[in-house]
Amino acid sequence: LARLAVKGIATGVLSSSRLGRDDLTALAAPFAFVRPGMLAITRAVSELVFRAHHIAGGEKDPGAALLRAAHGVMAWLNRASLQVPKTAGTVLREFRCVATLSRSSTAIQTLSIWAAGEKSVFVTLSHPPGEGAATARALAEAGARVTLIPDAMIYHAIERVDAAVVGADSILADGSFVNKTGSHLMAAACRELGKPLYVVAESCKLASAGISKMLVLEEMDPAEVTQKEEAGIEVKNIYFETTPAELV
Repeated sequence: LARLAVKGIATGVLSSSRLGRDDLTALAAPFAFVRPGMLAITRAVSELVFRAHHIAGGEKDPGAALLRAAHGVMAWLNRASLQVPKTAGTVLREFRCVATLSRSSTAIQTLSIWAAGEKSVFVTLSHPPGEGAATARALAEAGARVTLIPDAMIYHAIERVDAAVVGADSILADGSFVNKTGSHLMAAACRELGKPLYVVAESCKLASAGISKMLVLEEMDPAEVTQKEEAGIEVKNIYFETTPAELV
């Protein structure tokens, strides 16, 4: 999503009849907070604006400055994505069975490499909307023995694994991380049962103290939980939660 935001801003500005500092800032602002629980988008957009303004000081063509900045930010994001599986692989190689949840591209990439050989993974469905099923399919295709379970079986899974591995939408300045609801429960189960929990995430998801204060935990459509409205019952569907650093 951070990459899509960068591409969207670059495309929008370049298609504009005017192109200046104010135009870029105005167009970038809505992208920065399109998913307030994913501060990596905010950081990538801020990085694009900073680089574009910096390059523009020595560039006659504002469009060329923006493209250079966009290419630089994309390269920065790509380097971060490639580094995580290499680093995590050295830590995870001793484990034979792990648990994960939701659908993190970084976690899937890391575990797909790790899964070579006789490896097993428990994956929670992560409902709503149930994106854990896609993670299960991807890891099965990578050669892992996969068990897909309902979210209520998180503790059951942690009892049977060597470690848990999750992604992160944001890593806050205090070391806590934001991820799909269920991450805190998985971390708490790991702590109680003496199992390690690893968070695999790109460095671009590290949020400064200032950006960390902008965090908003998104609430989604209650219809994903139930489509039946009943008197006296309020339905909540909060997708993301914060897990404290001491549980990692």
